[in-house]
Amino acid sequence: MLFEKQNVRQYIAGFDLGDDFCQVSWLPGNGLNFPAEKEPETLPAAAGSRNYDIPAVLYKAPDANVFYAGMEAAQKAVEADGTYIPKLLSLVRSGQSVTAGAASYEPEALLALYISRVLARLSQAVPDAKPAALMFTSARMDAGLIEALEKVKKRLDLDCAVFYEDHAASFYNFMLMQPKEIREPGSLLVNYKAGGQMDMHLLSFNPHTTPVVASYTMDLTVPGLYGRTGEEKDEEFCRLLQEQTKERKFASTYLCGSGFEGDWMLRRSAAYLCANSRRAFKGSGLCSKGAVLGGLFKLSPPPQCKDYFFLDDAKLSANICIQAGKRGEPGLYTLVEAGVNWYEVDKICDLVIEDSAELHLTLQPLTGGKAQDYLIRLEGMPMREGRTARIRLHFTMTSKEQMKVQIEDLGFGEIFPSSGLRFEQMITIRPQ
Repeated sequence: MLFEKQNVRQYIAGFDLGDDFCQVSWLPGNGLNFPAEKEPETLPAAAGSRNYDIPAVLYKAPDANVFYAGMEAAQKAVEADGTYIPKLLSLVRSGQSVTAGAASYEPEALLALYISRVLARLSQAVPDAKPAALMFTSARMDAGLIEALEKVKKRLDLDCAVFYEDHAASFYNFMLMQPKEIREPGSLLVNYKAGGQMDMHLLSFNPHTTPVVASYTMDLTVPGLYGRTGEEKDEEFCRLLQEQTKERKFASTYLCGSGFEGDWMLRRSAAYLCANSRRAFKGSGLCSKGAVLGGLFKLSPPPQCKDYFFLDDAKLSANICIQAGKRGEPGLYTLVEAGVNWYEVDKICDLVIEDSAELHLTLQPLTGGKAQDYLIRLEGMPMREGRTARIRLHFTMTSKEQMKVQIEDLGFGEIFPSSGLRFEQMITIRPQ
């Protein structure tokens, strides 16, 4: 039986959710043995295509309760007079329902339908394999989107681990698995949508810390390139690169997006990016591949994970501790460790309170800054003698700086039944 479990065909999938397109990558394996050194594969938008942008759209047939998704939906919208439903991510963020024919649909239901159709196509690419994990990534991952995706997870009854992260984390994951000479001292990511804006991000690695701390040292958005000819665009892009990176160190550049299609940047821009032994790459599916690796790091982290620490805007930069006693000895105990995404914080602990209806939390910055203390008053909590006042604490976060603490009186068995008292407090935490 053990032998059979170890050889179950599985895969980890990364789902990059965008407003116009999504991209999906996967890494096959057996049991929990996944080849970390192998680059994930990316699902084409249609069978046999070299286009990996799957339109994030649905289409409902005019006279039947039939939906189409992705490329098929985009094609149907041109041919028939049904209901075309684009920008599913924006619909979910707004909470706006959609009327199609005589029926109204909740945005989470539409997103669930779209994701199920894409995952059905993925299952054809990985036949006889079951998902071990699914990592969703997006340019902005927040509490609202996670709540919607949790509803999607329940609707689809996904029988695997489901995780969430943003593009910043996905790019870090991808770079961590690249050779050191390409990864360090930094890597530049440029996303450029044809006719749209350009985003530039520099992921830098600090070799003077243990573990090596990776962080974004540049985040820039520009309206785009205005040159009409390829030569004009090449000169404009090269000038932008020189202005923004001349004082910065990086070993590689990754160029993503429809704006880099063609060979317009083969002269000045390419020469600048490849100067001083630097490397430059054009491609697709980078964030979905990074999301796959993020799922791998959750299930079975490769050795290099322990040598690096990624610090970004979504991660807590301080340990959150509570002052409590254990076996009669007072001490400081970590509730939430620095380095986790704020939206992943979900900690429950039970405490016995003795001589004070107060709790003391301490924030310990990872960078060695000043520790900060926070006081939680247990208003109305019945105090009992003999270590019989027992409470349950549930810690979650609604943003990087807002922690919600839910407190419940547990009582003490039949001797002191619970008072039923429950309340919550919001605490603003800002490491100094």
